[in-house]
Amino acid sequence: MAPISRNLVRQLALIAQLNADLCVVEGNVLMKNNDYKPSEDTTASDQPPTLQNITSKMVALGHSAVYRNFYALAVFLLTLPVTSASCERAHSKVDLVKSAVRASKMGSERLENLFLISAEKSVLDSIKMSDVVNKFAPHKRGLAIVTDCHYCNTVLL
Repeated sequence: MAPISRNLVRQLALIAQLNADLCVVEGNVLMKNNDYKPSEDTTASDQPPTLQNITSKMVALGHSAVYRNFYALAVFLLTLPVTSASCERAHSKVDLVKSAVRASKMGSERLENLFLISAEKSVLDSIKMSDVVNKFAPHKRGLAIVTDCHYCNTVLL
């Protein structure tokens, strides 16, 4: 397997705020390891393994602790969004929620919770409402409901 591009790894490590020299050295040593070379019986032995396959193998073999800097760089690269659409959607949701806050003068904790609900709608849609009701129904409410009864001079809770 060919050694990794020194300049490319250095630039990416600097973006990720990692030690660039250690990332280069660890990456080259790792790629020379026989565990990461394509097996003899594969038909696509001329294609390099994917970054996801390399990091999965690093975790399986315990190399993520040995080659910490290169592993951190690989995870950084794998978690970068491919497009900015999700980020732009999140900012759009913030604008919508903030305009509602200005209209209602709601607190920052509630704003944060509403933003999370709005931004992570796909997660929220996967939750059954009956599960939420069953979880919170046994608990007392945060606000007591108090009503004065004018006919019998008692307070109902």
